[in-house]
Amino acid sequence: MSLLVLELSGLATFQDLGRMGFQKYGVSKGGAIDTYALAEGQAILNNDKNTAALELQHGGGKFKCLNTIWLATSGGTMEASVSNNSIPWRTSFELKPDQILTLEKRQSGVYSYLHMLGGIDCQKIMGSHSTHVPSGLGECPQSGTIINPKPTQVKINQPVYLEQPNYFNSKVIRILQSPQSGYFNPKDIESLETQLFTMTTQRDRMGARINAENFRIQAKAGLTLLSDPIIEGDIQVPVNGIPTILLADCQPTGGYPRIATVIQADLHKVGQLQPNESFRFKFVNRNEAINELARFRKKIVDIPNQLKPYVRKLDTLPNLLEYNLISGVVGENDGELH
Repeated sequence: MSLLVLELSGLATFQDLGRMGFQKYGVSKGGAIDTYALAEGQAILNNDKNTAALELQHGGGKFKCLNTIWLATSGGTMEASVSNNSIPWRTSFELKPDQILTLEKRQSGVYSYLHMLGGIDCQKIMGSHSTHVPSGLGECPQSGTIINPKPTQVKINQPVYLEQPNYFNSKVIRILQSPQSGYFNPKDIESLETQLFTMTTQRDRMGARINAENFRIQAKAGLTLLSDPIIEGDIQVPVNGIPTILLADCQPTGGYPRIATVIQADLHKVGQLQPNESFRFKFVNRNEAINELARFRKKIVDIPNQLKPYVRKLDTLPNLLEYNLISGVVGENDGELH
């Protein structure tokens, strides 16, 4: 029940929900950029909510099955195939020994996830399996790495799938004024809602730089401050006036002023914005942000109710003999399986 990594075409890390409660000691939270996608894969395989998955940024990879295993995909959609036979995204599927799983040609989003039944068995440091590249915490899989699942009693009787969620089409990111908004010109704060921003290629798991044509932000109180706590979603303004949205691997403290903060319920949307994709900001108040977070969490809890049985169409199966299409025969007299 394991996978051999044959090749990777982008950054690959192991991610769960991150390291909670350690920022006061200077340790970043980390964790999956898209927590909704993480929850999707867990629901598809009936895994525990904080099991680790393989997070793929920008690129994909090739994996060889060493022992029979159930897998699932979620997050940004990619073309997926098993031994050159296409399989749908957000679906559970069984991989048999020597079969090759290929993930390539991204179709939506930036971060994709590969899940194993039981969750991935990787290093657990400070309560989390998450890889944090800047500090060297956790593991970074590479070509030749063997990925193993955790033991589980869960059995899969039928493949299931999820429809693609609509947040990949969302072009509005909701924000709150931050405690440091007062350091900025009120006109610049207002302009956050009127400017059309574009996601740039200058991004990683720590942050994503965004740009608006002919728009630069100037902090009234200077461009550097004494370092103080920062959180994921803060919109930091460095010396050049081009904002950066801080993401899951952001440092626990920072010295650049923050003009606003993305609400927690929209962080996964920011992570999945592709390079050169345009979007707008919309200010909400604290109560709205709290209510939206409650709705977001309810959506995650409700994911298992959205699962649907995946039924293969016989005319799309290239090798019918590889599939168990009949699990038993009923005798006409005794009604028992033979």
